[in-house]
Amino acid sequence: MSCEETYQAGHEKPALDDTFPLTATAGHQAELVVKIRHLKGETVLPGGFEWNPDSPEYQAVEAARFVIPSKQSLAQPKVDRKPVEGDPEHAETTVTIPFIPLTDTPGRAELTLPPLPIAIAKSSGQIGHLCTSPHVLTLEDPTANIPNATLKPAPEPRSQLEIWTTARDITTALLVALPLAVLAAWAMIRLLPKLKKTPPPPPPIPPWTRALERLAALERERLLEQQRYEEYIDRVSDALREYLGGRFGFDGLESTTREVLRQLGERAPDFRFEIEVRNILQRSDLAKFARRAPDEAECKDAALETRRIIERTTPSPTLDPRVASGEVPSPGGER
Repeated sequence: MSCEETYQAGHEKPALDDTFPLTATAGHQAELVVKIRHLKGETVLPGGFEWNPDSPEYQAVEAARFVIPSKQSLAQPKVDRKPVEGDPEHAETTVTIPFIPLTDTPGRAELTLPPLPIAIAKSSGQIGHLCTSPHVLTLEDPTANIPNATLKPAPEPRSQLEIWTTARDITTALLVALPLAVLAAWAMIRLLPKLKKTPPPPPPIPPWTRALERLAALERERLLEQQRYEEYIDRVSDALREYLGGRFGFDGLESTTREVLRQLGERAPDFRFEIEVRNILQRSDLAKFARRAPDEAECKDAALETRRIIERTTPSPTLDPRVASGEVPSPGGER
Protein backbone atom coordinates (compact mmCIF):
# COMPACT_ATOMS: atom_id res chain seq x y z
CA MET A 1 0.00 0.00 0.00
CA SER A 2 1.32 3.45 -0.86
CA CYS A 3 0.61 6.47 1.35
CA GLU A 4 0.01 9.81 -0.37
CA GLU A 5 0.74 13.07 1.41
CA THR A 6 -1.95 15.71 0.89
CA TYR A 7 -0.42 18.72 2.64
CA GLN A 8 -1.27 21.96 0.77
CA ALA A 9 1.65 23.71 -0.89
CA GLY A 10 2.50 27.23 0.23
CA HIS A 11 2.16 26.41 3.93
CA GLU A 12 4.88 25.42 6.35
CA LYS A 13 5.05 21.63 6.26
CA PRO A 14 5.35 19.92 9.64
CA ALA A 15 8.55 17.98 10.28
CA LEU A 16 7.88 14.27 10.82
CA ASP A 17 10.34 11.82 12.38
CA ASP A 18 9.30 8.21 13.04
CA THR A 19 11.15 5.31 14.64
CA PHE A 20 10.42 1.61 14.84
CA PRO A 21 12.43 -1.23 16.44
CA LEU A 22 14.82 -3.06 14.16
CA THR A 23 14.22 -6.37 15.93
CA ALA A 24 11.41 -7.83 17.96
CA THR A 25 10.15 -11.16 19.28
CA ALA A 26 7.15 -12.78 17.66
CA GLY A 27 4.01 -12.18 19.71
CA HIS A 28 5.54 -9.26 21.65
CA GLN A 29 4.59 -5.61 21.30
CA ALA A 30 6.54 -3.27 19.01
CA GLU A 31 5.77 0.47 19.00
CA LEU A 32 5.95 2.93 16.13
CA VAL A 33 6.83 6.35 17.58
CA VAL A 34 6.06 9.35 15.36
CA LYS A 35 7.24 12.84 16.40
CA ILE A 36 5.78 15.79 14.50
CA ARG A 37 6.91 19.40 14.90
CA HIS A 38 4.15 21.71 13.67
CA LEU A 39 2.66 25.17 14.09
CA LYS A 40 0.99 25.91 17.41
CA GLY A 41 -2.42 26.35 15.75
CA GLU A 42 -2.33 22.92 14.10
CA THR A 43 -3.67 19.71 15.68
CA VAL A 44 -2.34 16.21 15.03
CA LEU A 45 -5.06 13.55 14.71
CA PRO A 46 -7.94 15.98 15.55
CA GLY A 47 -10.47 13.15 15.81
CA GLY A 48 -8.22 10.95 17.92
CA PHE A 49 -6.61 7.71 16.82
CA GLU A 50 -9.02 4.98 15.76
CA TRP A 51 -8.52 2.04 13.43
CA ASN A 52 -11.15 1.38 10.76
CA PRO A 53 -11.13 -2.35 9.83
CA ASP A 54 -12.34 -1.50 6.31
CA SER A 55 -9.64 1.08 5.64
CA PRO A 56 -6.73 0.29 3.28
CA GLU A 57 -4.24 1.11 6.03
CA TYR A 58 -5.77 -1.47 8.41
CA GLN A 59 -5.81 -4.16 5.70
CA ALA A 60 -2.23 -3.36 4.64
CA VAL A 61 -0.99 -3.68 8.23
CA GLU A 62 -2.71 -7.06 8.64
CA ALA A 63 -1.35 -8.22 5.29
CA ALA A 64 2.13 -7.39 6.52
CA ARG A 65 1.48 -9.78 9.43
CA PHE A 66 1.12 -7.13 12.12
CA VAL A 67 -1.76 -7.52 14.55
CA ILE A 68 -3.45 -4.39 15.89
CA PRO A 69 -4.33 -4.76 19.63
CA SER A 70 -8.03 -4.77 20.44
CA LYS A 71 -9.73 -1.83 22.15
CA GLN A 72 -10.06 -3.86 25.36
CA SER A 73 -6.30 -4.40 25.72
CA LEU A 74 -3.93 -2.16 27.64
CA ALA A 75 -1.82 -1.48 24.56
CA GLN A 76 -3.57 1.52 22.99
CA PRO A 77 -2.34 4.35 20.73
CA LYS A 78 -1.24 7.51 22.55
CA VAL A 79 -1.12 11.13 21.41
CA ASP A 80 0.99 13.50 23.51
CA ARG A 81 1.31 17.21 22.65
CA LYS A 82 3.72 19.62 24.32
CA PRO A 83 5.18 23.07 23.53
CA VAL A 84 8.63 23.49 22.06
CA GLU A 85 11.08 25.20 24.42
CA GLY A 86 12.34 28.52 23.05
CA ASP A 87 9.90 28.43 20.13
CA PRO A 88 6.44 29.76 21.04
CA GLU A 89 5.19 29.43 17.46
CA HIS A 90 5.57 25.66 17.29
CA ALA A 91 4.51 22.56 19.20
CA GLU A 92 5.59 18.91 19.16
CA THR A 93 3.17 16.03 19.12
CA THR A 94 4.28 12.44 19.76
CA VAL A 95 2.08 9.61 18.44
CA THR A 96 2.77 6.10 19.75
CA ILE A 97 1.14 3.21 17.88
CA PRO A 98 1.54 -0.38 19.21
CA PHE A 99 1.71 -3.43 16.93
CA ILE A 100 2.14 -7.17 17.58
CA PRO A 101 4.22 -8.86 14.86
CA LEU A 102 3.45 -12.50 14.11
CA THR A 103 4.74 -15.08 11.62
CA ASP A 104 3.40 -18.34 10.30
CA THR A 105 6.83 -19.97 9.92
CA PRO A 106 9.28 -20.94 12.66
CA GLY A 107 12.63 -19.27 12.94
CA ARG A 108 13.74 -15.76 12.08
CA ALA A 109 11.69 -13.68 9.65
CA GLU A 110 11.61 -10.18 8.22
CA LEU A 111 8.46 -8.09 8.21
CA THR A 112 7.89 -4.66 6.69
CA LEU A 113 5.56 -2.18 8.38
CA PRO A 114 3.88 -0.19 5.59
CA PRO A 115 3.72 3.64 5.68
CA LEU A 116 0.78 5.06 7.60
CA PRO A 117 -1.03 8.40 7.06
CA ILE A 118 -1.07 10.91 9.96
CA ALA A 119 -3.86 13.52 9.78
CA ILE A 120 -3.05 17.13 10.74
CA ALA A 121 -5.74 19.83 11.03
CA LYS A 122 -4.79 23.45 10.40
CA SER A 123 -6.24 26.37 12.33
CA SER A 124 -8.57 27.02 9.37
CA GLY A 125 -10.04 23.52 9.72
CA GLN A 126 -8.39 22.14 6.59
CA ILE A 127 -6.95 18.64 7.08
CA GLY A 128 -3.77 17.37 5.49
CA HIS A 129 -1.90 14.08 5.70
CA LEU A 130 1.73 13.15 6.26
CA CYS A 131 3.08 9.64 5.80
CA THR A 132 5.41 7.61 7.96
CA SER A 133 8.29 5.67 6.47
CA PRO A 134 8.15 1.94 5.86
CA HIS A 135 10.15 0.01 8.44
CA VAL A 136 11.81 -3.40 8.15
CA LEU A 137 11.59 -5.50 11.29
CA THR A 138 13.64 -8.61 11.98
CA LEU A 139 11.38 -10.98 13.86
CA GLU A 140 12.94 -13.49 16.20
CA ASP A 141 11.34 -16.78 17.17
CA PRO A 142 10.57 -16.92 20.92
CA THR A 143 12.41 -20.25 21.11
CA ALA A 144 15.35 -19.24 18.93
CA ASN A 145 17.80 -19.17 21.84
CA ILE A 146 16.79 -22.65 23.09
CA PRO A 147 18.70 -25.44 21.32
CA ASN A 148 16.57 -28.41 20.33
CA ALA A 149 13.45 -26.79 21.73
CA THR A 150 10.72 -29.23 22.59
CA LEU A 151 7.25 -28.91 23.96
CA LYS A 152 7.09 -28.53 27.71
CA PRO A 153 4.89 -30.89 29.66
CA ALA A 154 1.65 -29.63 31.10
CA PRO A 155 2.06 -28.07 34.56
CA GLU A 156 0.88 -29.79 37.69
CA PRO A 157 -2.79 -29.29 38.44
CA ARG A 158 -3.56 -26.51 40.89
CA SER A 159 -6.24 -26.53 43.52
CA GLN A 160 -9.09 -24.17 42.79
CA LEU A 161 -11.23 -22.48 45.37
CA GLU A 162 -14.86 -22.38 44.35
CA ILE A 163 -17.03 -19.77 46.00
CA TRP A 164 -20.22 -21.21 47.43
CA THR A 165 -22.46 -18.35 46.44
CA THR A 166 -25.57 -19.69 48.19
CA ALA A 167 -23.83 -19.93 51.57
CA ARG A 168 -22.27 -16.50 51.04
CA ASP A 169 -25.64 -14.92 50.23
CA ILE A 170 -27.33 -16.58 53.22
CA THR A 171 -24.55 -15.44 55.57
CA THR A 172 -24.73 -11.89 54.24
CA ALA A 173 -28.50 -11.84 54.64
CA LEU A 174 -28.25 -13.11 58.22
CA LEU A 175 -25.61 -10.54 59.11
CA VAL A 176 -27.93 -7.83 57.84
CA ALA A 177 -31.21 -9.27 59.15
CA LEU A 178 -30.12 -10.09 62.71
CA PRO A 179 -29.19 -6.52 63.72
CA LEU A 180 -32.37 -5.25 62.09
CA ALA A 181 -34.44 -7.82 63.99
CA VAL A 182 -32.78 -6.83 67.28
CA LEU A 183 -33.39 -3.16 66.53
CA ALA A 184 -37.03 -3.83 65.64
CA ALA A 185 -37.57 -5.86 68.83
CA TRP A 186 -36.03 -3.09 70.92
CA ALA A 187 -38.27 -0.51 69.24
CA MET A 188 -41.35 -2.64 69.87
CA ILE A 189 -40.44 -3.06 73.54
CA ARG A 190 -40.02 0.68 73.90
CA LEU A 191 -43.11 1.65 71.93
CA LEU A 192 -45.53 -1.09 73.00
CA PRO A 193 -46.50 0.56 76.32
CA LYS A 194 -47.17 3.79 74.45
CA LEU A 195 -49.34 1.99 71.92
CA LYS A 196 -51.60 0.55 74.59
CA LYS A 197 -54.93 2.27 74.81
CA THR A 198 -54.93 4.73 77.68
CA PRO A 199 -58.12 5.17 79.67
CA PRO A 200 -60.14 8.26 78.81
CA PRO A 201 -59.60 11.26 81.07
CA PRO A 202 -62.20 11.88 83.75
CA PRO A 203 -65.07 14.14 82.71
CA PRO A 204 -64.64 17.80 83.61
CA ILE A 205 -66.26 19.05 86.80
CA PRO A 206 -69.43 20.97 85.90
CA PRO A 207 -69.25 24.68 86.70
CA TRP A 208 -72.20 24.49 89.14
CA THR A 209 -70.52 21.70 91.11
CA ARG A 210 -67.24 23.59 91.22
CA ALA A 211 -69.00 26.80 92.36
CA LEU A 212 -70.91 25.08 95.15
CA GLU A 213 -67.71 23.40 96.32
CA ARG A 214 -66.00 26.78 96.50
CA LEU A 215 -68.86 28.19 98.60
CA ALA A 216 -68.73 25.19 100.92
CA ALA A 217 -64.97 25.53 101.33
CA LEU A 218 -65.45 29.22 102.07
CA GLU A 219 -67.88 28.40 104.89
CA ARG A 220 -65.44 25.88 106.38
CA GLU A 221 -62.73 28.52 106.66
CA ARG A 222 -64.93 30.62 109.05
CA LEU A 223 -63.84 33.94 107.58
CA LEU A 224 -66.92 35.67 108.99
CA GLU A 225 -65.97 34.71 112.53
CA GLN A 226 -62.58 36.29 111.89
CA GLN A 227 -64.29 39.45 110.49
CA ARG A 228 -62.50 39.10 107.16
CA TYR A 229 -65.52 40.47 105.34
CA GLU A 230 -63.71 41.94 102.29
CA GLU A 231 -62.00 38.64 101.50
CA TYR A 232 -65.25 36.73 102.04
CA ILE A 233 -67.37 38.78 99.63
CA ASP A 234 -64.52 38.85 97.05
CA ARG A 235 -64.38 35.05 97.02
CA VAL A 236 -68.18 34.81 96.80
CA SER A 237 -67.99 37.16 93.78
CA ASP A 238 -65.24 35.01 92.18
CA ALA A 239 -67.31 31.85 92.65
CA LEU A 240 -70.28 33.54 90.96
CA ARG A 241 -68.16 34.91 88.11
CA GLU A 242 -66.52 31.55 87.46
CA TYR A 243 -69.87 29.78 87.50
CA LEU A 244 -71.54 32.23 85.08
CA GLY A 245 -68.58 32.06 82.70
CA GLY A 246 -68.46 28.27 82.71
CA ARG A 247 -72.23 27.89 82.55
CA PHE A 248 -72.78 30.29 79.65
CA GLY A 249 -69.48 30.09 77.82
CA PHE A 250 -67.28 33.10 78.55
CA ASP A 251 -64.36 34.05 80.81
CA GLY A 252 -66.14 35.30 83.90
CA LEU A 253 -63.09 35.78 86.12
CA GLU A 254 -61.38 38.11 83.64
CA SER A 255 -64.55 40.12 82.88
CA THR A 256 -65.70 43.29 84.60
CA THR A 257 -69.16 43.56 86.12
CA ARG A 258 -70.42 45.39 83.05
CA GLU A 259 -68.90 42.76 80.73
CA VAL A 260 -70.47 39.91 82.73
CA LEU A 261 -73.92 41.51 82.45
CA ARG A 262 -73.44 42.14 78.74
CA GLN A 263 -72.37 38.52 78.14
CA LEU A 264 -75.42 37.27 80.03
CA GLY A 265 -77.68 39.47 77.91
CA GLU A 266 -76.16 38.09 74.69
CA ARG A 267 -75.76 34.43 75.64
CA ALA A 268 -78.72 33.88 77.99
CA PRO A 269 -81.56 36.22 76.96
CA ASP A 270 -84.00 34.44 79.32
CA PHE A 271 -81.70 34.72 82.34
CA ARG A 272 -83.83 36.13 85.23
CA PHE A 273 -81.23 37.04 87.83
CA GLU A 274 -79.48 40.04 86.31
CA ILE A 275 -80.39 42.32 89.24
CA GLU A 276 -79.13 39.84 91.86
CA VAL A 277 -75.91 39.26 89.90
CA ARG A 278 -75.36 43.03 89.54
CA ASN A 279 -75.89 43.63 93.27
CA ILE A 280 -73.43 40.91 94.33
CA LEU A 281 -70.72 41.94 91.86
CA GLN A 282 -71.08 45.66 92.56
CA ARG A 283 -70.91 45.04 96.31
CA SER A 284 -67.66 43.18 95.79
CA ASP A 285 -66.34 46.00 93.56
CA LEU A 286 -67.10 48.55 96.29
CA ALA A 287 -65.13 46.54 98.81
CA LYS A 288 -62.23 46.01 96.41
CA PHE A 289 -61.89 49.43 94.78
CA ALA A 290 -63.71 51.90 97.08
CA ARG A 291 -62.54 50.24 100.32
CA ARG A 292 -66.12 50.14 101.55
CA ALA A 293 -66.11 47.07 103.74
CA PRO A 294 -69.35 45.05 103.93
CA ASP A 295 -70.83 43.86 107.17
CA GLU A 296 -71.53 40.29 108.16
CA ALA A 297 -75.18 40.43 107.07
CA GLU A 298 -74.23 41.60 103.56
CA CYS A 299 -71.71 38.80 103.25
CA LYS A 300 -74.22 36.14 104.28
CA ASP A 301 -76.86 37.57 101.94
CA ALA A 302 -74.40 37.52 99.04
CA ALA A 303 -73.44 33.88 99.68
CA LEU A 304 -77.09 32.78 100.01
CA GLU A 305 -78.11 34.67 96.85
CA THR A 306 -75.18 33.20 94.90
CA ARG A 307 -76.12 29.69 95.97
CA ARG A 308 -79.73 30.35 94.96
CA ILE A 309 -78.68 31.64 91.50
CA ILE A 310 -76.52 28.54 90.96
CA GLU A 311 -79.17 26.11 92.04
CA ARG A 312 -81.90 27.72 89.92
CA THR A 313 -79.82 27.98 86.74
CA THR A 314 -78.32 24.48 86.86
CA PRO A 315 -79.79 22.40 83.99
CA SER A 316 -81.73 19.29 84.95
CA PRO A 317 -80.21 15.88 84.02
CA THR A 318 -83.67 14.64 83.04
CA LEU A 319 -84.01 17.44 80.50
CA ASP A 320 -80.40 17.47 79.30
CA PRO A 321 -78.43 14.16 79.62
CA ARG A 322 -75.17 15.99 78.98
CA VAL A 323 -75.32 17.35 82.51
CA ALA A 324 -74.60 13.88 83.86
CA SER A 325 -71.39 13.65 81.79
CA GLY A 326 -70.22 17.09 82.88
CA GLU A 327 -70.79 18.84 79.56
CA VAL A 328 -72.09 22.37 79.62
CA PRO A 329 -75.31 22.73 77.65
CA SER A 330 -76.13 25.59 75.38
CA PRO A 331 -77.00 28.89 77.11
CA GLY A 332 -80.46 28.92 78.61
CA GLY A 333 -82.52 30.01 81.60
CA GLU A 334 -83.38 28.55 84.93
CA ARG A 335 -84.58 25.02 85.37
